[in-house]
Amino acid sequence: MKSYAYGEWVEGAGEGRSVYNAVTGAEIASVDSVGLDFKRMLDHAREAGGPALRGLTFPRRGELIRGHEGRRLDGHRGRAGDPPGFFRFGAKTDARLHLPG
Repeated sequence: MKSYAYGEWVEGAGEGRSVYNAVTGAEIASVDSVGLDFKRMLDHAREAGGPALRGLTFPRRGELIRGHEGRRLDGHRGRAGDPPGFFRFGAKTDARLHLPG
């Protein structure tokens, strides 16, 4: 799986580690950070990301997050076998443990 870092999409150079769906146990991706330039990531965050974020109000940050997450997650809704709300609220087994009141 690629990561967006220092203003571009990058991929690790190693074999990676598997990431699994918490409900089904199916492998959904392989992630790796071998060869990524973490100093460059930090520098980019300080020079580009930090000033941009500080220029936003908290309500605007919330709007951006809600808008992005909603668009990203909408494509996952209604997949066969997915419990309702899984991608937005956590795994079905986790939700059973939370009692109201």
